Amino acid sequence: MKTAILCLLASLASGLFNHNVQQNFPKGVVASTTDGPTLVDTPAKRMSDNEFLLFAYNNSTFEIKAAKLARRMTGNSRIRKFAVARLFDQQAANKDITALLTIKGIALPKELPADLKARYEDLDSWMGKEFNDKYLGGTIESEKVTTALFQYISANGKDADIRQFAKNTVGQFEAREDSAINLLKFVDRPATSTW
Repeated sequence: MKTAILCLLASLASGLFNHNVQQNFPKGVVASTTDGPTLVDTPAKRMSDNEFLLFAYNNSTFEIKAAKLARRMTGNSRIRKFAVARLFDQQAANKDITALLTIKGIALPKELPADLKARYEDLDSWMGKEFNDKYLGGTIESEKVTTALFQYISANGKDADIRQFAKNTVGQFEAREDSAINLLKFVDRPATSTW
């Protein structure tokens, strides 16, 4: 599989979502480039299916917390609606991931890894437009990298159940990324407009 290059939107690169993407994904899976995060092919091949499942569970748990926070913190009805839809998607995905972890005999993490805790705390420290920009920008960035990782595992995972889970789930990330990009265009507009 060719190395997947993921370019961030110019507005994101200019600082709407300012954190080190490498901290939010498994070590060696993402490298920063001047064009944005890149899924590194060789180290991703070293990620076991079990490590992928744990990554998926932790990432999904973070996304649930972030969606709940956005639902509470944003004053924008479009972002709140997006967060609610994302919350339901992630809760459903987490049920599937939990079932797979249980079947595979892998213990559920008791808490988020330190990097995701820090990312959540950072998001929780913003208000108003800055919060909206951070939340949507973070969603776009996260979905780009997560999509690439799920695509990789769906094609190259060794465990058939995990491979199928990744294949069945990857479309959700692509759809949410598109929704977040479109929503980012309307963040500063009145809530009466439709998107």
